[in-house]
Amino acid sequence: MSERIERIHQAKQGNHHAFIILMGEQKEKLRRIAGYYIKNAADIEDIVQDTVVSAYCSLHKLRSAEAFDGWLSRIAVNRALTCLQRQKRVVLTDEPKTMEAADSKADYETSMDLEDAISKLNPHLQQLIYLKYVRDLTQQQIASLLDLPLGTVKTSLRKGLKQLREQLQGKEENTQSAKTSREMEQDLVALRNRLKLQAERMFHIPRDYELLIEDYSKGDTTPHGRGEASFAWVVPGREIGIALTLSDQGSLLNYTIDLEPAKGAKALSEEQLKMNAERFVEDHYPGRLAAFPSMETAWQAGACSFRYKQTAMGLPLPFTGFIINVHSASGEIMDFTYYGEAEAPPVPGNLRDPAEVIAEIRDNLDMELMFSVLSPEIYQGGDDGIKLVYEPSGLAHLLAFPAAVESINDTNEGVAGSSGDEAELAASVTGSSESLPATEEVYLPIDLYQFEGKEWPKWEGRSLEEWAGVDPAVFELAREVEIGDTVTGVVWQKKNRALKTDRSWNAYLANRIEDTIKAKLDKESGRLLEFVQFTADEEIILQELSHKLDRKECLQIALEYVQALTPGMLPFLRMLADEDIDEKPEDGGERAHFMFRAYVGELPVGFEFTSVTVNRQSGKVIRFMASSLKPEKLAGLSSKPQLNASEAKELFMSLMKLQLKWEANYSGEKAGRHYKLVYGLVESETGRPPRLLDAMTGDVYCSARN
Repeated sequence: MSERIERIHQAKQGNHHAFIILMGEQKEKLRRIAGYYIKNAADIEDIVQDTVVSAYCSLHKLRSAEAFDGWLSRIAVNRALTCLQRQKRVVLTDEPKTMEAADSKADYETSMDLEDAISKLNPHLQQLIYLKYVRDLTQQQIASLLDLPLGTVKTSLRKGLKQLREQLQGKEENTQSAKTSREMEQDLVALRNRLKLQAERMFHIPRDYELLIEDYSKGDTTPHGRGEASFAWVVPGREIGIALTLSDQGSLLNYTIDLEPAKGAKALSEEQLKMNAERFVEDHYPGRLAAFPSMETAWQAGACSFRYKQTAMGLPLPFTGFIINVHSASGEIMDFTYYGEAEAPPVPGNLRDPAEVIAEIRDNLDMELMFSVLSPEIYQGGDDGIKLVYEPSGLAHLLAFPAAVESINDTNEGVAGSSGDEAELAASVTGSSESLPATEEVYLPIDLYQFEGKEWPKWEGRSLEEWAGVDPAVFELAREVEIGDTVTGVVWQKKNRALKTDRSWNAYLANRIEDTIKAKLDKESGRLLEFVQFTADEEIILQELSHKLDRKECLQIALEYVQALTPGMLPFLRMLADEDIDEKPEDGGERAHFMFRAYVGELPVGFEFTSVTVNRQSGKVIRFMASSLKPEKLAGLSSKPQLNASEAKELFMSLMKLQLKWEANYSGEKAGRHYKLVYGLVESETGRPPRLLDAMTGDVYCSARN
């Protein structure tokens, strides 16, 4: 299984840092589909939008990590956030009485006893205990949140507390009385405080920094099965600073510090940067460097990244060792992530003949003609131009083919049915023991003749606030931020809104997103590129209609927005033929979703989408996302390739070779992560995974990332 699939599993299990990395890797795709991505905690304020938040809150619903791309894309274009779903995380309060009691009564051992006792409850009871006694929700709030009868919640809480008391009494050999819920919370606070003090001893935290995040995840939500604490300190008013995560034993798992870019500064030598990196690792994990002999180096903007991994058969094992990024000018450590050591995988007895694998790939390979925007963040040598290309079908299958003879009969080879959004970033989506069903989406031309003679609204005819659905009586401007060189972000917040006071990641996200409207504007034209309303409050429904709008009426409203905000694009758009994409959120207001994809003639243009969501009760657009394409760039494109599909296939295969590699895997009878040996198809000269073949020149466009 690829490192990216491994990261999806970690994020699904509640690893916040893995989630941040995952979203950072997806930033170009999300910019084009929904424009929202995160890189680290300091970026969340102005960049995270509804796709990231929806994924963060509902990742546990994802059935298969291999389906992540398609799942994330559908969230980006089909769903609006209605409320933040609560993850199973332990969030500790800062009540003075609690802190005082914790200092006087609780210590590390009793905290671990409590955590161990809670971990032995069934997941349902664990969730109820944490929501009631740690998150401090009322029983009625829990019932509403989990959609359970109130009586069931009361009965289950009594059962959970009884089981906790019995377990703790057993540990203490019946010499102590059963602990109250408050005492249990105090033990958890003590554990959090111990780890916080240790974090402050590890790194210098400037006195003017303020504590922003203080969060604890219990063991069953982390990939290593142990609890971990996360902390973040920031410069007041700027939200740049230091973030780190410790295991419940005090080991450093993640560390990030925001440093100024090294613009114009002379970079230190790679050898000096490597020495600094290894010194940092030796300080925190003495003697562990020798366990990770594989080392890769990659230069980034203002930094040098070093990746150390464990090996087997001389090949690196994914998600082992550590990643460390060093500031190129100062030599300071900017980021560190520790994965640790894995059990060595068994060496396969017999490997498949590479020629046999190549022949099988050739026999099953099809080349699909399309246009693609060659983003340099996805494609090596990309220039953001629009090219006519062939995409190899079943790309994920090509990048991880079982290498051991004995594995062929035990696992389904590759991933079937990868299409649409899943194919674009399929470099990392492989190795499942389950084949994905075909998920081809059908886009139909829009019947614009029915609107012939219609006077479309114009952008200039309304204010920005009117287009974005901002009611000045309810919302006020919160901030404007620069997002790159061409985009301005604008955020409105509901007046006098109640903020969450704990320092959890969930509370941080909720305070930045709940009861807000976020928009992105083109700096040059001032035109609205996208917006989303993060509220389900009835006050936002400005005018109730006497009847709910039908889908056709909502479509007309959606098309008015598309025409006004992206003039000239309608003739290039096709609409997703899906009658099941509407939803009924918890606020009771039905919503109609429309997703449009750009086409030139019969060929799709990359994965460029326009999405509109209409509230059927109010007739208001509550979310809009425009494609990055300009109609003038599409008008002159030719759909006639120089190479036909057969020629493209032969040329593509002539430029490829197989490469052995280990892949992390969760399939089979063995619990947890293990490894299998696979052949990956790579471009012969660069060794990079292939993505596309230019239909005019025959050039291969490979992944920007190895």
